[in-house]
Amino acid sequence: MVCFGIMVVVAAFFQGRSDNAVAENLVLDFDILLVALYFIVMEAKLGWTIGKLVARTRVVDESGGLPSIKAAVLRTLLRVIEVNPLLLGGIPAGLAVNYSQARQRLGDMAAGTYVLLKKDLAKLHSERETVSVFA
Repeated sequence: MVCFGIMVVVAAFFQGRSDNAVAENLVLDFDILLVALYFIVMEAKLGWTIGKLVARTRVVDESGGLPSIKAAVLRTLLRVIEVNPLLLGGIPAGLAVNYSQARQRLGDMAAGTYVLLKKDLAKLHSERETVSVFA
């Protein structure tokens, strides 16, 4: 929904400013760039997007911390392949999650990230604090 909103705002901003096909392609490229940046920035800086916030999930690295920018870029680039409507929609991502040992999609496997429920992440952090206190 956020991605659609980004595209609508960009299209509205540029509407009527040019009737050139090259300009229309630039608007589309700008849309794609903004959507990619949305995923990269939100996941690297916050560990969530609006959809993950609603679903109460977070993207984390192997240590349970925020993913790096590099990891967020990898996740986003592979998202294009995994959920591409021309490549069977979300079926590749679903198959990867279903058959991977850690229930990761291809982007997570490549980036070394995991998507966890927020409550499970809180348990992970509290277990680590308990272990470090007694170690």
